[in-house]
Amino acid sequence: MESETEPEPVTLLVKSPNQRHRDLELSGDRGWSVGHLKAHLSRVYPERPRTRG
Repeated sequence: MESETEPEPVTLLVKSPNQRHRDLELSGDRGWSVGHLKAHLSRVYPERPRTRG
């Protein structure tokens, strides 16, 4: 019997292109979609980037 795979954690380093903000280190899951990552960034990044645009 196979068990479900555990989420695989990953740490991402988000760098501000103009160095206006400090680098942001965030923890996520390797299984996240791009949409999920964008939604998370819109909640935790200082300038609140839009998820659609």
